[in-house]
Amino acid sequence: MTRRLLLTLALLVALVTPATGQPFGLRQTITVVDSGTACVTAPAACATFTLDSVTASVSISVAGTWTGTLTFEGTNDNQVWTVLNVMNLATTVRATTTTANGLWAFGNAGVIRVRVRATAAVTGTAVIAAARGDGLP
Repeated sequence: MTRRLLLTLALLVALVTPATGQPFGLRQTITVVDSGTACVTAPAACATFTLDSVTASVSISVAGTWTGTLTFEGTNDNQVWTVLNVMNLATTVRATTTTANGLWAFGNAGVIRVRVRATAAVTGTAVIAAARGDGLP
């Protein structure tokens, strides 16, 4: 009986425990626009983060004083990068790019690397950070 009670309590705690986030990779800065699709002016044009196999969701923050357009991209083979449809956590609006600071998230269905790439003229410095989560946005 005691064992069953402990298992039930453990299950209840697991069900009410909120999703957790864990930063990964170092903060990176973007200061120039990428002239192609391969981050040829990297690392100044892209912020790239490698994911592990248990990353269920990813959040990406953009901060700093900058202007320009940043595009969210992911890959599952380290060769072909695809634009990601991410959700702005402040507004719940989905987008593939940003021109402002904020926090975005997406559920991970097999992406092994994610990046933020400057796709239009950038002035100033955009500071990019990423965190993995265990729940869907």
